[in-house]
Amino acid sequence: MATQDETPSHTTTSGATYPPSLLAYALPLSTLLSTHPHITSCVVGGFIFHPTRGLLLIRRAIDEAAFPGYWEVPGGGVEAPPTDATLLDAVVREVWEETGLKVTRLLRCFGCVEFQGRSGRWWRKWNFEVEVEEGEVKLEEREHDGVLWVRGWEDVVREKCLVSSGMESAVREALGIWKEEQLERSN
Repeated sequence: MATQDETPSHTTTSGATYPPSLLAYALPLSTLLSTHPHITSCVVGGFIFHPTRGLLLIRRAIDEAAFPGYWEVPGGGVEAPPTDATLLDAVVREVWEETGLKVTRLLRCFGCVEFQGRSGRWWRKWNFEVEVEEGEVKLEEREHDGVLWVRGWEDVVREKCLVSSGMESAVREALGIWKEEQLERSN
């Protein structure tokens, strides 16, 4: 999706490349938490776009404790090293664990949101656009049980997908950018 011509010049521990503009996110969990003392947990999301199918959404299993049956992009918690050397490594790991797709390149950050969980703890979530190797989505069935590619918000509505308000705004923003870039490419 990204049209930036930034040449990737950095590599995660898993081999995915990323441009200099994402260097600020190549930080370990301890640094992220120390610079934001009110945050107790950090999470990431990986936005995967296919040129014709659109954005990948996956449905949380119905027996999940949080947001059962809700649709989301692949993602999850950032862990301390050695599991995740940096925030960017967490994106690569979470996409792999939840979809079986290997991230080859991180393209850009769509920003971050902070929210308070049911327990009262504060969370911060960063959303990244990623490129993956071609392949079939293979879900970890205990966590997710559905796959849907959407080309616009109207697809989410038509399919009657449950989506959290935070995920809705991130998906709407990302789909808007994707559609603009698709239009630019066709002109």
